[in-house]
Amino acid sequence: MSTHRGSSHRDDRHYTPRELARVMTKYARTSPRVVADLACGDGSLLAAAEERWSDRLGSVRGSDVSRSVIAGLQSMYPRWSLGTADAFRQRSRSASPIWRGLPEVDLLLLNPPFSHRGGQGVRVAVGLGRHHALSPGVALIQLAVSQLSQGAEVVAILPSNSVRNLQDEPAIDLWRRFHRFSIGDELPSSTFDNVRASSILVRLEKGAGPSTDPASPPLLRRLPERPEGCRCITVRRGRVKMHRVRGIPRSASSVELFHTTQLSNRTPVENNVPAAFAHSAPFVTLPRVGLPNESQVQAFHRSVALSDCVFALTPCLDHNVDSLVNDLRSNLSVLRAAYHGSCAAYLTIGDVCEVLRAMGWHPVTATCECGCR
Repeated sequence: MSTHRGSSHRDDRHYTPRELARVMTKYARTSPRVVADLACGDGSLLAAAEERWSDRLGSVRGSDVSRSVIAGLQSMYPRWSLGTADAFRQRSRSASPIWRGLPEVDLLLLNPPFSHRGGQGVRVAVGLGRHHALSPGVALIQLAVSQLSQGAEVVAILPSNSVRNLQDEPAIDLWRRFHRFSIGDELPSSTFDNVRASSILVRLEKGAGPSTDPASPPLLRRLPERPEGCRCITVRRGRVKMHRVRGIPRSASSVELFHTTQLSNRTPVENNVPAAFAHSAPFVTLPRVGLPNESQVQAFHRSVALSDCVFALTPCLDHNVDSLVNDLRSNLSVLRAAYHGSCAAYLTIGDVCEVLRAMGWHPVTATCECGCR
């Protein structure tokens, strides 16, 4: 794997060991006709694919930022379609036959760049045209998935924290909602030569819907089954950044603002925040940052604004609010176990949704999906 030239990311060449490359081909559920690697390095992933599907594979395609790497591969594998491209530059991708041909690819194998110097990330479109600064590995997958055809597979190596950090949450959450995304083996830290890295294997099938893959078990234990009936629920992050509160213009229509530290005693931080920041009641609060206690899991029956350190959990049926409070408080130890982070413990929206599913709730993006409305 190697990064793009002229970037803040250092050259990142830690090629995939041959045995690991063979393991990655076994993650694929398809027998591909066209396989590609967009950070092909020494070609080990493509070679493993050719070895496994030698009787079926019609096209092997590889791209890398390094001209010398591609030149070496062309002499070793003259039958492959190879080319150079800087994956993180739009103009370079547009000029690359390999990138333009992604809709034809059945299987994409990736060991993308991990380097993330400075934490600025790579800005790419996620969802409805919104751009987010993602870590390089997640950014490369997101760029590729946006061009692959429905049903195409991606098998990739990612840093272990990619599936749990706040920076990559928008992309990971999108993959979990709209594709079949599963997390596989955690790799030994000594997998790559001359570097110790905590990494995992992931698999994504484009457009296949939320994963029910037994190879991607929930991080939490399954709680007892819940009674039948609507259990749909939306999860929203608070809209107010506390360090910008003083600069928010006041308006005639205002609401109270609550931060994590004020949830227990229900005393607002501010009483005059524009109503545009409010969450519609009723909903249940849950701290996003900091391990929660029982008193912070509160039902609000009036519209208030929340800081971005708090989640608003809104059941589609109003009368389910008390049931949600009881579920969260009764399983506080399970809930606290889902928090992670080397400094202040935190949850992502994906984590919250996983906790809720384990409790028998059904997180939805916007509207009820069970047909009760």
